[in-house]
Amino acid sequence: MVQTYRIEREIYEKAYNELNNKSKEYTSQQEKRLKELEEVINLERDDWRKEIRKARAPGIGIFAGPAVSANGDVEVVIGAGVVWRIF
Repeated sequence: MVQTYRIEREIYEKAYNELNNKSKEYTSQQEKRLKELEEVINLERDDWRKEIRKARAPGIGIFAGPAVSANGDVEVVIGAGVVWRIF
């Protein structure tokens, strides 16, 4: 009887150890995946911030439009200048 319990205990212990090892392996794989995902997200976020800075930076613009001169004449005006994005 004692020998039978010992054999059963060894079988259960072996099964437990196998499941425990598989669980630890799965956990480590998931941790690696999460770290990779965080790195990709951080890279995307940095690129996005760079694009936002570029969009808000001043640029050179060419513009045209009607204007009223000092003597009351309507004229077409063409110009170039530094432009900023307000919003």
